[in-house]
Amino acid sequence: MKFILHIASFVGLIALIICPAQAINLAKNGKTNYVIVTPANPSPVEISAANELKDHLNLITGADFLVVSEDHIGVRKNLILIGQTEQAKIILAGTDWKALGNDGIILRTVDDKLILTGGLKRGALYAVYTFLEDMLGVRWWTHNERFIPKKPDLNINRIDIKYVPTILCREAHFFEPNNYGIYAARTKQTGHFHQVAAEYGGHYNILGFCHTFFKLLPPEKYFAQHPEWYSLINGKRTANAAQLCLANEDMRRELVKNALELIKTNPEAGIISISQNDWLGECQCPECSALKEKEGASSGPLIHFVNKVADEINKEYPDFLIETLAYNYTHKAPRFVKPGKNVLIRLCTAECDYAVPLTDPKNKPFRDELSQWSSISHNLYIWNYIADFGRYLYPNPTLPVYEPNIKMFAQNKAVGVFMQGDSWNESTCFVRLRSWVIAHLLWNPNLNEKNLVKEFMDGYYGPAAPYLNKYLQLVNSAYSRHSSSNWMTPNDIYVGLKLFEQAAKAVAGNSTLLERVNRERLPLDYIVLDNAATLKEWSASKKKDIPALQNQKASVAEFIKATEKYNVNFSSENGPIDTRLKIWKFTTGKEIKKPAELGDLSGKKTIDIQETRATLYGEGTWVSMLEDPAASNGLAYVMPTSGLVWALQYRVNEDMVGKWHCYASVKIDPIANTGTAFNTGIYNAKKPGSVTELTVKIEDMLPDQYKLIDYGVRNLTSDCYFWFSPVDNPNEVKTISVDRVFLVAQ
Repeated sequence: MKFILHIASFVGLIALIICPAQAINLAKNGKTNYVIVTPANPSPVEISAANELKDHLNLITGADFLVVSEDHIGVRKNLILIGQTEQAKIILAGTDWKALGNDGIILRTVDDKLILTGGLKRGALYAVYTFLEDMLGVRWWTHNERFIPKKPDLNINRIDIKYVPTILCREAHFFEPNNYGIYAARTKQTGHFHQVAAEYGGHYNILGFCHTFFKLLPPEKYFAQHPEWYSLINGKRTANAAQLCLANEDMRRELVKNALELIKTNPEAGIISISQNDWLGECQCPECSALKEKEGASSGPLIHFVNKVADEINKEYPDFLIETLAYNYTHKAPRFVKPGKNVLIRLCTAECDYAVPLTDPKNKPFRDELSQWSSISHNLYIWNYIADFGRYLYPNPTLPVYEPNIKMFAQNKAVGVFMQGDSWNESTCFVRLRSWVIAHLLWNPNLNEKNLVKEFMDGYYGPAAPYLNKYLQLVNSAYSRHSSSNWMTPNDIYVGLKLFEQAAKAVAGNSTLLERVNRERLPLDYIVLDNAATLKEWSASKKKDIPALQNQKASVAEFIKATEKYNVNFSSENGPIDTRLKIWKFTTGKEIKKPAELGDLSGKKTIDIQETRATLYGEGTWVSMLEDPAASNGLAYVMPTSGLVWALQYRVNEDMVGKWHCYASVKIDPIANTGTAFNTGIYNAKKPGSVTELTVKIEDMLPDQYKLIDYGVRNLTSDCYFWFSPVDNPNEVKTISVDRVFLVAQ
């Protein structure tokens, strides 16, 4: 499947409505004299379009609409023509069908006929969906929740609509469209992860999807014989956290050969990814460096390379697009070289603040990059982030930015937009609303987001909608004044809980609506339990009751049941929620003592940073949470000693900002008597460099006992985090166990 590179200019949905006296009567008193007509040799999509229309019209009117082939209609006049029937082609003589591309639609009434047609790939189906939604009021809220109006007398005004979307690959990356192809089709989504069946128009498929350098040339297969194919870094060829040497012609020939083999497995895909790995490590050889210098950007060597790859692939597959990433170190456009006509640039918003519009001054660097890439690219695709990938269950403040951002993408000629949300969980912060709103904006960027949000909220939550709308406004307001990663303050959480109480009360008599309200409260319940100690202290001081904390153990049990019921399995990208739930189950109600080594801490403010505050990398491989009776709460994070990864980090949030004496409780399982045990430190992400860094010796630790590591008195900001790393010495130390980080106010 390929993008249509030259499409008709953007036209908004324009309905020419003539007076009601000229309306067409499709049904009266639950009866109809209309039939649905398909071409004599319909495509699978045209058959689906006809059946979808029949099923919905039957439900709306109570009538039985028949589907007949065009070669069997005889002299009938009352016809609904689906797809590219011969009658539709005659009536629409002069139509440039190619200009409709894959998805363009035409809806027109002529005399007693209704025509629902469009581009061959999906046009007929999308014309039907547009008619049902915009003309008749059908709403598909989710894959199995919809609104069907009841109209036994169904009259429609005269229609004349032609529309061709400019964004061709439309992807709201959430659980709903990714797992339910019928929902993705009905909301006109065509993304890589949307499993839309061929009879519903299919979807775009990017071979390899992304980060394919080592997928196409795996170092374990090639590096020993061809180290020159991989990055030269600090004078040494390496495949460790590296890329490819883009100046090497032999490497390029082998990559093209492997890429062609991959294309042969799915020649209908239309797109293949030839893109950098998901880390730094660009080649520093003289040829790559010279090209980088000439082009003024690391993307220079990449685009020169990908253009050559595209030329080779297009000899065999002239319509194939060759995708590459403008991401991380390649985000800046090159000075001279331009992507070839069959090269697709996927520009990522990785450096942006996702919760403020791209028009905000914070995001000016990306706007400049977008403008530069748009001016030189034949095919521009946007990879936009709209989730907190480290905390899927935290409230999400990104809703107001969808409309302005998607408008900007369309204005910059984006042919594809990938809105990457939480695709792992079926129920986090209003993901159904987000998926629905984004899908409609990607189809038509001129729609008004506020109207879309109101329509969904009113239609899906009923009388609870006003309170849930206030909650969403609360989330956005809290983020707008945030000073750290934990931007929902105790008062915000308390107000949010009260709004959910009001929402539940408003729909108490409707079990379906009440279930929807309770499900949306899940992120707020998560915050309460994840910050129980802080909230208990705040609640007592403010005399504001938080019911979930009265019996915290029971609340944890209820939350666990809710995650199972609502299919919530991940607390972060690739991070199973089981770890967090295990911590809660194991530690709730348990008294945790302060470090005895610090003596009497009476009257001093302290913060005990336990497992719930940790950020893990490579969970299950580089770091695992295990039970340990010697740890302060019976749990510890344990790291093997191979590698040099900062796999365990504790980020500073707003309640930790200030001057503290900092400690960490750590244990090792030694093999040798001397040597380096591990490295640890405090790092400031906004001012790259360590606040402090310690190399801890084996001989300074207590074998099989926890010891306090002293970082000294430090000024912590919200950009700091504590980190722990092995030193790749499995013959000297078996494991490193971290119990907690402990702070004493100064």
